Amino acid sequence: MNPTLKTALTLGAALLLAACNGSDKTDDTGTFGDGGAAGDGGASGDGGSAGDGGSEGDGGAGDGGSAGDFDSTVIVDGAWRIVLAEATWVEPAGVGSLLGSMIDYDLLLGVTGVDGDNLDTLLALGQSGVDQQDYCQPTLALTGDFSAAPTFAIGPDDLSIPYNDADLVLNDFQMAGTFSADGELITDGAISGYLDMRELAPALESSIGTSDPDEVCSLLAGFGVTCGACASDGASYCVDLALEDIEAERQDFSLREVAEAGTDPDCEG
Repeated sequence: MNPTLKTALTLGAALLLAACNGSDKTDDTGTFGDGGAAGDGGASGDGGSAGDGGSEGDGGAGDGGSAGDFDSTVIVDGAWRIVLAEATWVEPAGVGSLLGSMIDYDLLLGVTGVDGDNLDTLLALGQSGVDQQDYCQPTLALTGDFSAAPTFAIGPDDLSIPYNDADLVLNDFQMAGTFSADGELITDGAISGYLDMRELAPALESSIGTSDPDEVCSLLAGFGVTCGACASDGASYCVDLALEDIEAERQDFSLREVAEAGTDPDCEG
């Protein structure tokens, strides 16, 4: 499925406008187990990883309940708003305030069911300050790991972003967090992924004046951002995204699946 995640496009454009520190994509980068960027981005000790987000010491019995006593029925059909602008931006470093000022969409996480160790979820977009999902944008159904309930881990999965007749991709998208015992909050949240400039550059040609990924990486280098090796083929065209300290509040609505952009009867675009 191909959800239109405008926020990911915004992040890519912001990379080309902001001065920030280097980022190096390797095979282990961008996973919640290893955390964000290799070496400095969201390591398991400080990055809210799936492995440590719901331990009894910091996210378990005190906030989210332990795996043995968590009542999963309290989260089914719920939806939580992830305000990306309020997260801590680990990668790329130094651009959090700029990214926050550019993002006008929130990410919505819905839980459609719990089946043993599996968490069935739905990702959608929501406009900031609007109490419903954006029905004009497609949703993405993903099954996460809930074996350490109330802590969950979703992904990796590639999110496709249609834009200017091109498909941008947020590669290896992953999310983790811990539900509170009453299901009202997600805490210790983290998101990671990476952008491949070979996919991003053509869609941004009108903004940056080139569709050549080598030229884009050279431009980024001038801002202190390094295009590192991509996990897919080892070519040096990739830049990490890693967010930590995510806290999401439950909303007063549920999400519903939207298969294609503009097809839902409640789409008012």
